[in-house]
Amino acid sequence: MKLSVTFAFAAFVAMLFAIPQASAALVLSETFSYPDGPLVGAAGSPWTTSSGTAGQQNVVGGELYLSDNETEDTRAEFLGTTLATGFTSGSIVATFQMRMDSADPASSSATGKYITHFIGDSDELGDPGSFFGRVFVNDGSAGTDFVLGLSNSAGTASTAFVTELNSDTTYDLTLTLDIDSGTSSLSVGGLGTINATDAATVARVNAFGFRQTTTTGDQFFDNLAVNTISAVPEPGSFAMLGLIGLVGLTNRRRK
Repeated sequence: MKLSVTFAFAAFVAMLFAIPQASAALVLSETFSYPDGPLVGAAGSPWTTSSGTAGQQNVVGGELYLSDNETEDTRAEFLGTTLATGFTSGSIVATFQMRMDSADPASSSATGKYITHFIGDSDELGDPGSFFGRVFVNDGSAGTDFVLGLSNSAGTASTAFVTELNSDTTYDLTLTLDIDSGTSSLSVGGLGTINATDAATVARVNAFGFRQTTTTGDQFFDNLAVNTISAVPEPGSFAMLGLIGLVGLTNRRRK
């Protein structure tokens, strides 16, 4: 009987270790360490133009510079994906740094406009219907302050931070998209987290994008990293049966 108990325990432990655990995989890393000039076409740059005038998004001093006087939108595909494929489950987490330029801060806009997002379309036309986790900027109540907002997919922000941010200050942002539920969240270091409330259905995600458009002001971005996070499954039925069997054998041995 001792041998049976030992075997049951070993089998149970083996089954526990066989249960998949959460895993993270880096699918995009960008420090914008290119010579000053256009982002698209720089040596080693993975970025392509989605829409607008090509060559307008520039690298300045090792950072990406976006201007609201220009129109180029760019995208970089994730490692292991193509235009026809992408991640269809789990979560996508992007971390990056952002700084608003006080020389040209966000100006008045009724609902703000989005400047960065995840992409899940199957072409390079930048179909807005496939943009998820959209980060919005809007002007603040005074001076050069600004506000960050978020939507799951809508063209207007469904939620926004109450606290206004300061220009010429670098903020650490974390943008998370849950593919299965179609929901996204945005965290700003030291200020907390907001969760978008608009409905969205995400079929796949295969890229990250930056957008230039009017009234958004000028921003600098750096140290972008995008990871996929796999879902954590609950313990399988075989593991539970193993536990029940172990308990039963142990009780039998005690008798």
